[in-house]
Amino acid sequence: MATADTSAGTPAPQPSEAVAVPRASAEPSAGVEPPESSATPVPPVTPVTGSTPGFRSESNTSAVTAPVLKTLSAGTPTVSGSAVVGSTLSVAPGSWTSGTAFAYQWLANGVVIAKATAASYKAVAADAGKRLSVRVTGSKAGFTTVVKTSAVTAPVLKRLTAGTPTVRGTTHVGQTLTVSPGSWTAGSALAYQWFANGAAITGATKTSLVLAAAHRGRTITVRVTGTLAGYVTAAKTSAPTAKIAAVPGQTAPLTTGECPSWAPIKGNASSMIYHLPGGRSYAVTKAEACFSTEAAAVAAGFRAAKR
Repeated sequence: MATADTSAGTPAPQPSEAVAVPRASAEPSAGVEPPESSATPVPPVTPVTGSTPGFRSESNTSAVTAPVLKTLSAGTPTVSGSAVVGSTLSVAPGSWTSGTAFAYQWLANGVVIAKATAASYKAVAADAGKRLSVRVTGSKAGFTTVVKTSAVTAPVLKRLTAGTPTVRGTTHVGQTLTVSPGSWTAGSALAYQWFANGAAITGATKTSLVLAAAHRGRTITVRVTGTLAGYVTAAKTSAPTAKIAAVPGQTAPLTTGECPSWAPIKGNASSMIYHLPGGRSYAVTKAEACFSTEAAAVAAGFRAAKR
């Protein structure tokens, strides 16, 4: 009976000795090129070959990756505008890769504000006391998507209800003007500054102003500034007065028969005598004419009382 010669050559592998070589889940079809992409091209795939002495070599190739993406150059978003209820804020996205498309989302204390997805945003009452920021998302085909968030604003302030200042008083040198500030938000602290022809009057920071000779021929206004924690500071200016006049020499008495403080000299038309304050008959005299100076009384034909 013939016997097999096993003294030379490589023994054939037996079925029980076969070694499995891991295979990829999919292989590219022969002759088919991957689709073109605006991203960085995928480098050629190197097949993996496994070999063991005494066994037939075998090669397998993995599935290709997604196209390799470029890195998007991203800018720093900047918010401009006043953080005040009712004011509109805007965002400048900064410098990004040319052709980048932007999406926006505004935040209040880091929480998304519903439907606030434009490049501008008008602060509402619910934002008061909160800090606003905006998240900018940049995207472009073939590039990674990048998200950048701006710095936060100062806390959003409410708006003060500001009144309209009104000036009262006689616009003559020596007279006193007073201001009524109008109706302001409760708790507002008010400060005052008087002006003559638009120029601030030094030291005139009270609710009243005594008119001096330097004010003659000028109009007077007053600015009222209101402040309150959590609110934006507000300032309102009164309408200008008539031009300040010199004290007139003569005027009619008050309905009480007394003279105004700026024309205190009492004149008696029947006797053509005038009485000075402090004189013996001054208090009992009912004025029929009032004078600012003795010269004015004399010019009108009156003479001084003897006592």
